[in-house]
Amino acid sequence: MKRLFKLNWMLILVAPVVGFAIMAGLWLSVTAAYENIRLARASNQLLGVVAKARDMTVEVSADGKVLTSYLIDRLVQEEGMHVVKDPQTNARVLVNPWDHLVDVALLPPTQQLKLMTEMPAVACRRLILSYASEVTAFKLQHMEAWNAQAAKAPRLIYDAAITDKTPLRPDTVLGGCGRNGWVVLSLTFSLR
Repeated sequence: MKRLFKLNWMLILVAPVVGFAIMAGLWLSVTAAYENIRLARASNQLLGVVAKARDMTVEVSADGKVLTSYLIDRLVQEEGMHVVKDPQTNARVLVNPWDHLVDVALLPPTQQLKLMTEMPAVACRRLILSYASEVTAFKLQHMEAWNAQAAKAPRLIYDAAITDKTPLRPDTVLGGCGRNGWVVLSLTFSLR
């Protein structure tokens, strides 16, 4: 009887701890899966903007702001593009999966598209490393990142003119994106 009484008390003490560990494991799994989905959506969104911009005919003498506005208007109909009206400027703006603005700028004289957005440092590193093997195929010209909260200078991660087909190194990406917090990632793509 005494042994059964001790066993019941052990069960009462251990069961909540085991239950908490299981719930914590489930919570971590769900949040990790959700972050993976957000990262995939961000990547699809950025590459979708690039694809739409490349579909446009961009004259060297064209007004970049007018073309950018036209591009954003075209993105409204695209699946996976979260376009909202900016309450301050009343213009349409693109929003990333973390609910931060995606600054889109078409640069007609250089035939380039510049995208800037704020995201967690972990997502920045993963996104850049996922692009690393396809830098040439994506026609990625320039990548830099900086801490969103601090007034630090941008850290160069990749420049097609300098790098010359050298693969991106994880330490360079870590130096640009940092270990934690929020960073601004700037990507410049060639349109042609």
